[in-house]
Amino acid sequence: MKSCINRASCVVLLSASLAAPAVANETALVQNERNGTVHAAVTAPAAGVGWQKIFNYAVPAGKNIIFSYTCPDNAKTPVSNSFSANTAAKVGLQLVSSFRPLNPSQEWDWAINWPSGAPANSHIYFNVYCVQ
Repeated sequence: MKSCINRASCVVLLSASLAAPAVANETALVQNERNGTVHAAVTAPAAGVGWQKIFNYAVPAGKNIIFSYTCPDNAKTPVSNSFSANTAAKVGLQLVSSFRPLNPSQEWDWAINWPSGAPANSHIYFNVYCVQ
């Protein structure tokens, strides 16, 4: 860590090092499990048109997932998506589907499986691009 010249510069350095990462979990997560698959869903905060906040989902070990990300009411239509897995989650990851369902049309869904369920400490980072 850089050294501080005075107390004010120490506060600035400390504040910068403690700043929140770009990945957000500000939305409410709703989830339930059935037959070894966790169904999880989030709704984007009213951020407007464009890429929404990245949602960091901690996958329960040994489970598969169906994940839904819903666009906010002021930009209801998802037109693109992204997801990225951390190193632990990449082992055996199988993207079964990534699609915009007809009903509800405001969300994007992903179905992700692993041969024996998700490895421990798996995280998937989801995002959607929403337009009006």
